[in-house]
Amino acid sequence: MDLGQILQQAAHAAQAFTPNSTPVVELIAPWVRSLTLSAPARWLPVLAEHAACAHKAGTRRCGARAVVACVACGRRICLSHALVGADANGVCHDCVTDVASRKSPRQVERKELRAEPVRPKAEPARRGSAAFEGIEPALQSAYETLGCMPSDTDDEVEHAYNVRMKFATNKADKALLVKSFERIAKSRV
Repeated sequence: MDLGQILQQAAHAAQAFTPNSTPVVELIAPWVRSLTLSAPARWLPVLAEHAACAHKAGTRRCGARAVVACVACGRRICLSHALVGADANGVCHDCVTDVASRKSPRQVERKELRAEPVRPKAEPARRGSAAFEGIEPALQSAYETLGCMPSDTDDEVEHAYNVRMKFATNKADKALLVKSFERIAKSRV
């Protein structure tokens, strides 16, 4: 079964729930058409690398084949761990989580939005940055786990913790987040 047949069957199933309205196929057709035209040029170079997905959940790494290069951090990821647009560009779940943990959209003013890509939380350049000078390695690791910086306010750190807890998939990840949040809270007292 190809992608077109899958989408048609899904559209027919969705149509059963919304009779007498615009067919779902007509609504998604422009998106699918654009994706179909853009995907080969963007995805074939990544597929040619024969790389495994760089997404890591806890201690386990995804074993699927990478298809998309994240536009924010550049890591190669599979379609299951990417949010893909009609232009076939994708963003990995880690970068989306990093952005979501900074501030909620209601708290962000337009002038505060940044255009530079989000750096992955474990990037070596961030570990050695001037923002972490004089901070013990365990506390630095706690900030990186939450995707925060020492200059962030208590509310921003708490928001980052809450967002990451929503996306945590196993007990080990949740325990690490709790430990990191507590370590940061103790250091700020």
